[in-house]
Amino acid sequence: MPSQRIILGIGLATLLVISAASIGLHVKSGADTAPGDRARGILGEISDMRPLLRRAESVARAFALTGDPEFAREYSDVSDTILSALDNLNDTVKTNAGEKPLLQETRTLVQRQITLNAELIRLRKAGDTAGIAALVSQPDRAAAETIAGNLQMAVAEERRLLAVRRAESESSRRLLLAIDLAGIALILILAIVLTVSARRSRRELQDSLSATRATNEALEAAVA
Repeated sequence: MPSQRIILGIGLATLLVISAASIGLHVKSGADTAPGDRARGILGEISDMRPLLRRAESVARAFALTGDPEFAREYSDVSDTILSALDNLNDTVKTNAGEKPLLQETRTLVQRQITLNAELIRLRKAGDTAGIAALVSQPDRAAAETIAGNLQMAVAEERRLLAVRRAESESSRRLLLAIDLAGIALILILAIVLTVSARRSRRELQDSLSATRATNEALEAAVA
């Protein structure tokens, strides 16, 4: 049976290993949090952008019908917001080879639609009803469908990445739990071994003392 010093050394080494593993997995968990927050942010921005795109088209058509300058001002504000949001998204996903071309194409198509709607507003200000009718009668449905499809694919990719990161985080938590349980089990085993060793040492010491006492008594009897 190993000595108490060896058992204590093994127990200390186990605690050090558990501590190191816990710190490492905690750091990894913190590193996994940032990409998850990024993915949720992108999903939120895309979700907010869809009603903005519909709002921009509605406001442009409302101005073409009514000529109310308030609609023109609102359209300008909404357009700037959409383009700014797309620029932010492009910067955020620039390291993702799958999403980057999708959002770049979306930015180009949205810019083209904004240009067309701006032309619609210009024609209304100029009183060109024929030009307005021609522009309204030929909506760019293909571009709108491509924009919607690109955004949907970007959402699907971000959800996939988020699911992967959640699975990795869950795997790290399970690994940390397994290490903790294994460490606790090993420490319990070492504690039992140490207890048994201490009892055996105490018994051996008592036996040794009894033998010594018996020898002393025998010597005393012989001397007497």
